[in-house]
Amino acid sequence: MRNARDLAAVTLPAPPLHGEEFAPFYDAMPARDSHRFPASAPRFDPEGALDALAEPICVVSTAWRLVYMNRAFAELAIQGGEVALMKDLREIFTSLPALPDSDLTTLEPEARRQWRIPAFGKPPRALDLRATRLPHEVVLLHVRDLGEADAIERALAERDEENAAMREVANALAREADLDPLLRVICEQASAQCDASGATVVRLHDGHGHIVSATGSLERMLGTTFSLGGSLTQRAIDERQPVRAEDYRSDHPRFRRTAEEFEVGPALFAPLIAHDHMLGAMTVARRRGAAPFSARDERRIAAIADYAALALWKAHLTDEARAANKVKGEFIATMSHELRTPLTALLGYEELFAEHIFGPLTEQQETAVDRMRVSTQHLQAIIDEVLTFSRLEAGEERVHLRDVPVHDILNGVVAVLEPLAHAKRIALSTRAPDQELTTRTDPDMMRRILVNLGGNAVKFTERGSVTLAVTREAGWLAFEVADTGIGIAPEDVARLFQPFSQLDTGFTRRFGGTGLGLFVSRRLAELLGGDIGVTSAPGSGSVFTLRVPVEE
Repeated sequence: MRNARDLAAVTLPAPPLHGEEFAPFYDAMPARDSHRFPASAPRFDPEGALDALAEPICVVSTAWRLVYMNRAFAELAIQGGEVALMKDLREIFTSLPALPDSDLTTLEPEARRQWRIPAFGKPPRALDLRATRLPHEVVLLHVRDLGEADAIERALAERDEENAAMREVANALAREADLDPLLRVICEQASAQCDASGATVVRLHDGHGHIVSATGSLERMLGTTFSLGGSLTQRAIDERQPVRAEDYRSDHPRFRRTAEEFEVGPALFAPLIAHDHMLGAMTVARRRGAAPFSARDERRIAAIADYAALALWKAHLTDEARAANKVKGEFIATMSHELRTPLTALLGYEELFAEHIFGPLTEQQETAVDRMRVSTQHLQAIIDEVLTFSRLEAGEERVHLRDVPVHDILNGVVAVLEPLAHAKRIALSTRAPDQELTTRTDPDMMRRILVNLGGNAVKFTERGSVTLAVTREAGWLAFEVADTGIGIAPEDVARLFQPFSQLDTGFTRRFGGTGLGLFVSRRLAELLGGDIGVTSAPGSGSVFTLRVPVEE
């Protein structure tokens, strides 16, 4: 069958599409003038052009008699029974209301009218007929299959629903730092998208599956461990694609008791794969007697399983990072303790030499002993800083509160900073309220914080001054450490309180230190219920402010 005319002719005898019957249609086509159809252009074939369209199109007289039909219309109309040219269209589509001839006769040129055919053919389908009046007493009918349109609209609506669910899962993946609530959101979305009664996520461990998340009718499975051998979960993992079970109890008799306890009927299993690593599997299930899962459900759970796999992969990387961090912390703590033992012995011998226990020292020897003491004290401060960092990371640093005058804290800090400032010829000053202030805090922790801040101020100030000021602000004590040093660029402020981070990096850096001082200071301030802020600009110095609550 080459075209619609052949199809109609084979179905029932029909006159050819030419002569008097088809002449009105040709006459209705645009004129072949030099503007629209140049003489050099090939002759336009309207029958062939309309025959190539996928949309059903026909031309009828004002008396509803069929003058022309393209191939798509012929394929559609043949379902109605007899199809032949010059046949009354209402006899083909029996559902079309019997309208009087005058309805098309009185239709104005280029006017449009629309009819709905509610049921037609097998299976029944709804059609939409749109009529357009053409010259020469003919009407063009364009037919739209509402069944296909509805199917497309439903498919688009379902896809919008799927996309919304995927966005929710993606937002949860970005929002939730903890694995448990994230997997729960994923399970809930899997149940909703696959119209399931429950869902689970299984992680793999030594040939076993461990259910780490469960919702709905399967929620009581949470925490269960089972052997993977011979299970549908293992099959999905081996095949690396979703696996369906129409009846979990009969398809998986090994878990018959589980199927009966949780009323599992149809089930769907999907592997969880991230970066080519098999991490586990996801299951959705319906109750006994429910409809089996479809190919559409397979597509949906496969998409959601990708997000679950990413969540598990994220947790895997987090676990590895925590394990590595723990090993690093244990190593640092061990090495610090090992270094502290011989350092204590060195400090003891230095004291013995300084006190002339082994006899008088020459002036040159006195100078050497003083330099040794400064170096060992500096080394001890570094080791103490690293040990504090290790205790903070392990959560072992404790606050010991007691009542202490604020002036005692300041005096202790100044006693440490004065020799450092004097050595660099930097003026060190303090400002405090005249009235005596007493607060309940950990004085050792406060001194360590302020010595760190003050030591940095002296270290990064080549000339000028360092000022330590205390003010009372509505339930808070504010300790400001201001200097006239090199200052800090705005883009570098965020890196100040990161561990092992220094703004002056490399082997040729001018300033020493471990890069832990400010990190440790902020963590200690948080233990005291406060915080540390900073304002600075390059070349204009810096002001670090420690704020802690006042407990009188």
